[in-house]
Amino acid sequence: MFSEGGALTTEVHTHERPYPREKLYWARVALQFERPEVHGKAVMIRSRDWKYVRRLYDTDELYDLQHDPDEVHNLIDAPSLAEVRRELASAMLEWFLATGDQVPWRWDRRYAEETEPEWSRQAARHGFARRG
Repeated sequence: MFSEGGALTTEVHTHERPYPREKLYWARVALQFERPEVHGKAVMIRSRDWKYVRRLYDTDELYDLQHDPDEVHNLIDAPSLAEVRRELASAMLEWFLATGDQVPWRWDRRYAEETEPEWSRQAARHGFARRG
């Protein structure tokens, strides 16, 4: 399982609007403005046995879910788990590469003489049309 969330400290457009102090979650929302790194980007990978959280602005986390299902003991600095961290980080990178931005289906405007190559027929079947 993979999950990601948060924002860069410069992405203020992602912040919720401030809540009045009498609202239940005002303190959490206020942190987005006062300490934006607290709401910073993070990504998580979880296997049956391990949970690894990579944080951009804070300490990473590694939990042995078989022996610590409540995730109380962060093992990120345990030398004996270096290979586990490497494997999880590698799987995380592969996930990012596989699920990242895709090249859109569109005509290449540099080649006006192009009429309708096979990939363009496929794009049309998927609802993409030539523009410009």
